[in-house]
Amino acid sequence: FVELETETTRKLVYQEEPAPTKKPIVFENIDVGYEDEKKLVIPEKARYAIVYTVQMSTETMKYGPTVLGSLTTSLSYTRLYTIYAQLHEFIRALGYHSYGATALNGFGIGPAFAVMAGLGELSRLNRIITPEYGPMVRVAVLTTDLPLAPTKPTNFGVMDFCKDCKTCAEMCPSKALSMDRDPSWEIKGEWNNPGHRAYFEDSVLCRNYWNQCGTNCGI
Repeated sequence: FVELETETTRKLVYQEEPAPTKKPIVFENIDVGYEDEKKLVIPEKARYAIVYTVQMSTETMKYGPTVLGSLTTSLSYTRLYTIYAQLHEFIRALGYHSYGATALNGFGIGPAFAVMAGLGELSRLNRIITPEYGPMVRVAVLTTDLPLAPTKPTNFGVMDFCKDCKTCAEMCPSKALSMDRDPSWEIKGEWNNPGHRAYFEDSVLCRNYWNQCGTNCGI
């Protein structure tokens, strides 16, 4: 759980929904949120974010980059959405409200929320690594006015390990992952979010390799 603070964690919420709608996501001092043709409005009191992950199949992901490997991702998002709908209905049954764009990371920066919730640590992949499943997870976020006690970020040594390991960067077929020993504040391009220290990836190289494969990579 993450409490949305105006000057910190609420900045992890996207300013707008993904394309094609691209409606602005705004917070207002109202009791119940709403959506119209121009914007998606979340009440100020809905300041508690629920962050969760689902495990991806390590077996089928071994077949990446192929359609079978890609289906692993699709199945994970399907499971995310099922849980997403169940959470919304459960919270509504308790007499509270919950909000979020979609389960496909449409509300905010999933890995950042997961780090703040203590589900894992940021890594050389510039994604989270969890104690239970490593990087083989997908993340979803929703926010609610149901009061929840925030959980704390965790530290089980991932970033320190990443400084010397570099195996993922060495094996990356697109060479999109950073080989620097230490994380940096300097972004690689406009696709990266500035303002935090990380191993920023070159998403153009990554996406070009996806295009060559005809599917997502998964290596």
